[in-house]
Amino acid sequence: MKKALVLTLLAFAAIAASAQTKKVSILGDSYSTFKDYNPEGYAPFYPDPNNDLKEVEQTWWSLFIKEKGYQLEKNNSWGGTTICGTGFFNRDVSASCFLSRVDMLGDPDIIFVFGGTNDAWQRSPIGEYQYSGWTKDDCKSFRPALACLLDTLQKLYPKAVIYSLLNSELREEINESMRVVCQHYGVPLIELHDIDKQNGHPSIAGMESICEQILEVTDGPAPDIVAEALSGNGKLDLNAFNWTREPAGCEVKGDKLYVTTAPHTDLWQRTYYHFRNDNAPVFQIKTREKYFSFVVKTDFSQSHHRFDQCGIVMYLNSDNWLKGSVEFENEEFQHLGSVVTNNGWSDWATTAIPANVKTMWYRFSRRGDDFCIECSNNGVDFSQMRICHMDAASDRISFGIYACSPEDSSFTAVFSDMKVTECMWKAHDGQQPDAE
Repeated sequence: MKKALVLTLLAFAAIAASAQTKKVSILGDSYSTFKDYNPEGYAPFYPDPNNDLKEVEQTWWSLFIKEKGYQLEKNNSWGGTTICGTGFFNRDVSASCFLSRVDMLGDPDIIFVFGGTNDAWQRSPIGEYQYSGWTKDDCKSFRPALACLLDTLQKLYPKAVIYSLLNSELREEINESMRVVCQHYGVPLIELHDIDKQNGHPSIAGMESICEQILEVTDGPAPDIVAEALSGNGKLDLNAFNWTREPAGCEVKGDKLYVTTAPHTDLWQRTYYHFRNDNAPVFQIKTREKYFSFVVKTDFSQSHHRFDQCGIVMYLNSDNWLKGSVEFENEEFQHLGSVVTNNGWSDWATTAIPANVKTMWYRFSRRGDDFCIECSNNGVDFSQMRICHMDAASDRISFGIYACSPEDSSFTAVFSDMKVTECMWKAHDGQQPDAE
């Protein structure tokens, strides 16, 4: 009897939990597509050979749903579509525009409308502000079509919370139209900014940024873990870090992180070798702090094959990153060096060190959008390896550790003693900066 009662209570709990799980629907264009996740016959953009996003879990909507513990109801996104009924080359696309798909979103609790990009790119007619009595011809212009779309959504899904997403770098008349129409209907408009793109579409980093900006609106700004650590003992919670591409193996033991590399993983862009490698796993944390230092100890006793490496990294996107590490070469020497990649071109600064060196400390420091990498044998006395500027690092950055094996090899790197401190790379005390 008691067992039956327990099972009954568990069943009710499961039903209650299911009822509390919010369902998310998306009405969008190619930015929200992924193969096999949109209705049959629609044109998905992702995955694309010229974009580093390869897994559905890397899309903005999948990241949001996972972060919130929600579930996907419908993703009605169609590449190349417009909000209004005028498409590329002034074709009548009333049969595929957002308005034609407004009743295909299931039974959602939350709706994201992510459009306007193609209306801007193909210069659809802007039209006048109109909030009732729309005709098919009216809705061939952007402003009346957007108003009709939001009005219809609110009537079809009265219990759903609707958000509109506005892409970055669009024509101002599209931006202002979105602001005015969304305000009229009380629909929150999330104006996206600083979205990294490849082939005109958000990259992995761009998708992560979209998700973060949505969460800032829906949940409020997330705490800055680095700022919190700086106000405390400087220790960093490994649970606050996230993988961009997971390694072959990863294990935490106490304050040590063990990372096992997969063969043929690397970071490099173009220079000299004329190839682009962008598949090394990186384990990072995000911050907007402009002045700090990050310290970590690396143990690479198991490295044994040419180019096996591990160290510190600041990976912003495929074309903008830096790293500092020791790379195995042979039984006589290895390379202690750094790579800085700005706008898709890498450079490598290196020096030879004995092959019997098996541990190295690094200190990564930020002063605005300038950076310094230092190394140490004992974690106390650091020597400068590199000073550099990063074009793409004006605001929030991601930094942490990485390990990889560019050739047919695998090894386990050990990271420990991770902490942040006040910026130990002090301001220059000689010649004063030029006047701006």
